[in-house]
Amino acid sequence: MLATLSGPHWFDADTVASETSWTAALLAAGTAIEAAETSGFAVVRPPGHHARPRTAMGFCLVNNVAVAARHMQAEHGMERVAIVDYDLHHGNGTQEIFWEDDTVLPEAHGLPTGLPARMPPAVRLDGIAGACRRLFPALSLHTLAGPEGDTPAQHFAFTAPR
Repeated sequence: MLATLSGPHWFDADTVASETSWTAALLAAGTAIEAAETSGFAVVRPPGHHARPRTAMGFCLVNNVAVAARHMQAEHGMERVAIVDYDLHHGNGTQEIFWEDDTVLPEAHGLPTGLPARMPPAVRLDGIAGACRRLFPALSLHTLAGPEGDTPAQHFAFTAPR
């Protein structure tokens, strides 16, 4: 649908697209792919983690990180992928895309932030350690001390063997 827009279209209350949005979305997804291939970091607009499998949502037109993850699996033989989301809140689109896929850990949040209790256990920070160990058995996980009042499970870092 994005490729055929000839004027403004609202996907939801937060997400509008126009005739130039498809080009912007392709550039953002391509930048995410390039970052994945070069161990880089993609800072792109439009963002992506709210975009669902078949529709834009929450300012996001295409789920750039999902596109990059699938590219790395298909084109570079990556068997398992962990997505580290440096946003302050849950990327529902990324979760939905990979919900039943054991080869992708959809959101290991990279910022020291606790997710609301209403989030499914698979994406809450206190569930990330187990998910990381299941997906990446050789991963070394470390809990970090957080601000006063936070539990150590709300803050973590991980290192992977080379």
